[in-house]
Amino acid sequence: AEVGNHPPLSGMAVFTLASCGTLGDHFPFLALGRALVQRGHRVRYAGPLYLRSHIEECGLEFRGARPELDPAQVKIRPEDFDHWAEERGGRAPIPRDAAEGDLYERAEFENQMADVLDAARGADMLVSSRLQPVGRMVSDLEGIPWVTVCVTPWFYPTGGTSAERGIAARESAATQSSAARR
Repeated sequence: AEVGNHPPLSGMAVFTLASCGTLGDHFPFLALGRALVQRGHRVRYAGPLYLRSHIEECGLEFRGARPELDPAQVKIRPEDFDHWAEERGGRAPIPRDAAEGDLYERAEFENQMADVLDAARGADMLVSSRLQPVGRMVSDLEGIPWVTVCVTPWFYPTGGTSAERGIAARESAATQSSAARR
């Protein structure tokens, strides 16, 4: 089937997969990449250097992409990455030291753009994480189809889950805070 204004893919294709975040954000993409390789496709993975051996073990081509989020950073302050803590109303607040400085610079947006753009050149399709903000722009610049994949259920909560309860708790806290300011 046609994807947007792009012709349908036929035969074997070149895919570029791009994600960022912690290991749990990358591993589903590595599994997807491995499955595509097993079906005869060529797959590039735009990800951090610390994952290179995992990427290549899956039969994917490594393409370095920033930002680098070293797992050692996560081990030092794992609470900063615990977005499921219901008692905090769902998503964890941004730690004070992480909130300081310019978000644009901290996210290395220009570096992400350059790295993913380079990895996607000549690809037939780009598959990017919901956490990787440059997918749509790379698709537009390179003229290739693009799909966003969400491996974080928090973004699309379903009824009766901790994500739904966390969102409700956060909204309740925001309403109470707003009422207290009046």
